[in-house]
Amino acid sequence: MPRRAGAEDISTAAGLLARAFAADPLLTMLLGHRRNIVAQLTRYFEVEAALALGGRGELWLDDDRLGAAIWHRPGAWPDAARTPVRAVIAFARIFSRRFLEASKAATALARLHPLEPHWYLPFVGVVPEAAGAGRGSALLAPVLQHSDEQRTGSYLEATSADSAHLFQRLGYVPRDEAVVAKRVVVRPMWREPK
Repeated sequence: MPRRAGAEDISTAAGLLARAFAADPLLTMLLGHRRNIVAQLTRYFEVEAALALGGRGELWLDDDRLGAAIWHRPGAWPDAARTPVRAVIAFARIFSRRFLEASKAATALARLHPLEPHWYLPFVGVVPEAAGAGRGSALLAPVLQHSDEQRTGSYLEATSADSAHLFQRLGYVPRDEAVVAKRVVVRPMWREPK
C-alpha cells in the first residue's frame, strides 16, 4: 500500500527513482550516459521531489520502499519562470555541459502539455528487482482515484513503448508522439477521469 511521503522521505524516494530510471532513454541521454548515472539521477530526483513537496504536488512512496511517484496538482504544473533559482542552479550542476540541451528538451515537452486542468505525473518508478509486480500501478491508484473523484484528467509522458503500454492498461490514451532532444521518442498520454 503506498503512502504520501514527506520531506523526510526525499532521499529514499530519490534513490528509488534513480534506480528505476537508470536506463531511461531521455534522462540517460541528457546526462550523457555517465558511469555514475544513479548518483546523478538521485540528485536530480531530490530536486524534483523537493519542488513537488514545496507546493507543486505530492510525493508517494511504496510501503516496502521499492518505488516512488511524483505528482503535480492541477494548476501547479511548473513552467521555467516559476522554478526557484536554487533549483535551476541545481539542475545546471546536475546536467553540466548538457544543461542547455536539457532545457530545450523541457521546453519541447512543455509545448505538448495540455492546457486543461489535470494531475501531471512526471515520474513513477519501481526498482528493477521489484518491477512487474503491480507496485507502479498501486503507487498511482490513490491519486488516480482522487483525480476521478475531482472529475479531473491526468497526463504523463512515457519515454518507452513498454511504459506506454503499461499506462494504457490504467486508462491512459496516447496522443501524438514527439521526438525530444533530437532522438528520443516521447509518448504523451492522457487519462480521462472515470
